Amino acid sequence: MGRHTDEVIEELAARAAIEDALHTYCRGIDRLDPDAVAAAFHPDGVLVDYGSGDPVPAAQFAGYACKKLGQAYTATQHRVTNIKVERDGDTALVESYVLAYHVEDDDDGHALHTFAGRYIDTFTRRDDRWRIARRVLRVDWTRRDPWEGSMRGSYVPSGRDRTDPVYTERPTPPGDVNA
Repeated sequence: MGRHTDEVIEELAARAAIEDALHTYCRGIDRLDPDAVAAAFHPDGVLVDYGSGDPVPAAQFAGYACKKLGQAYTATQHRVTNIKVERDGDTALVESYVLAYHVEDDDDGHALHTFAGRYIDTFTRRDDRWRIARRVLRVDWTRRDPWEGSMRGSYVPSGRDRTDPVYTERPTPPGDVNA
């Protein structure tokens, strides 16, 4: 392969690793798994402008956020889209649009909190692993709506811990429907 092809492969591999870290964060925050949330960051990673005014270590944020989300909401779903990666060697500025839904059950019924904003992340590659070194959050808009009816109907609810099938299921061979 020529040098150009190697560069393209390296760029695609970096982008895939960055997107995987973003998705790991979303899984962790929705399954209330602080280890998965922290895994998206380097051990010394920080979150800046998250409301407290001071940078917050990612590991500290992971535990706090999972606990608070578990107490306040019966379900959350975070989605990242429009991921723009501007890479320069072992560093990348990554802007991701985030749309997060938070379901609240209280004495008044259900409410759906919707958050639309952006993660502005500085990713770095260390020991051949792309992780977030620094995260800034910006809000574009939020909304809270009353919600009538059932959340789940006849569906089995998602687990908000390691009992969820994403942790317990393993790939089965093709055609093995009874596994």
